[in-house]
Amino acid sequence: MRPAPERRREILDTAAEVFAAQGYDATTVRKIADAAGLLAGSLYYHFDSKESMLDEILASFLRELWGRYDAVLAAGLDPRQTIEALVTESFREIDRHRAAVAIYQKESRHLQELPRFGYLADAQRRFEK
Repeated sequence: MRPAPERRREILDTAAEVFAAQGYDATTVRKIADAAGLLAGSLYYHFDSKESMLDEILASFLRELWGRYDAVLAAGLDPRQTIEALVTESFREIDRHRAAVAIYQKESRHLQELPRFGYLADAQRRFEK
């Protein structure tokens, strides 16, 4: 049996792929469980809802992305180097979090209306700034 943190990460990765392919509203806990090779009830051992899975996927992606961006901004590069480094980091994170990026692009406007996902509006303002 896999350690719980590793299995939890695998489930989140699977959930991200399902959300990205089918959309948040069309995705059920059963679809995620089937894709992860679990019974639907077993998912609740790791997560209390599909909303909490999506929250963890998006929050983790944004936390890692902003960590990379903040490191670039703190490096004291000239403006051109800063832009180049930000673009490079963007593409690295897009590659690492392909499904989360797809979810963010498709769902963030709708999700930020929900209290739990208010940080998506903050992230959008930060991107624009």
